[in-house]
Amino acid sequence: GNTMPRSNNTGQNKDAVPVLSHKTPGKAAARSLVLLKSLPPLIQLQLGFHSPRMLSRCKLGQPLYAYGLNINLSQVSKTDGNPRNLLGDSREIHYPVMVDNRPVTSIILRLEKNRWRFALTGDKNAAAAVRAIGNMPPAPGNKTEYFIVQLPSGDLSFLAYISNNRLYFILTNILPDIHLPLNLPVPAEDVLWLIKTMHEERATTKKKGTAIKDALNRLADVLIRIRKIGKEIGDN
Repeated sequence: GNTMPRSNNTGQNKDAVPVLSHKTPGKAAARSLVLLKSLPPLIQLQLGFHSPRMLSRCKLGQPLYAYGLNINLSQVSKTDGNPRNLLGDSREIHYPVMVDNRPVTSIILRLEKNRWRFALTGDKNAAAAVRAIGNMPPAPGNKTEYFIVQLPSGDLSFLAYISNNRLYFILTNILPDIHLPLNLPVPAEDVLWLIKTMHEERATTKKKGTAIKDALNRLADVLIRIRKIGKEIGDN
């Protein structure tokens, strides 16, 4: 299994360091929280725990399942129909770590060989998502089910939910190239179209830059040949 190194101290309880995987995500997350509480104080401080009291009061929050998309950006026009069909299988869960109902950091689990395994702690996305959920107005009717959607290109992820058979994305962290309102729901097809357009503009700019570079290289070759011909004429 996926274990942390054990101490050479034979007097130490062998069960003190948990096995960081389990068939059920809740137990894997609980074991990962035990690990977090045993990390060196400096790392705990970097994760946002400023005192032993904070650490003693931390607990796992409501998990956010993370989904990929079944389409790529070239298929944005195909987002009609059941929005659930856009979502791939969930192989990652983000557990916010809460202190007094406030998210401090998060624990990420990934599904590998039918077991949920500890993958990462300290990721800011889950904590930002929980804060955004807390600031959202209550949805009419049924309770809103929030989750995370990870886009197929780059490291972009959004808080998301489905309402009236429509998928919505919520940007929870400021991104320099994504001009979207922070912590406000936007229809997923609008976000995907924006990102697709941005990628196409980047590709066009890169293509233009390559064309200019090629033209300058050809000009340099011509100048070298002209100098060479001029030198040969001068030598004669």
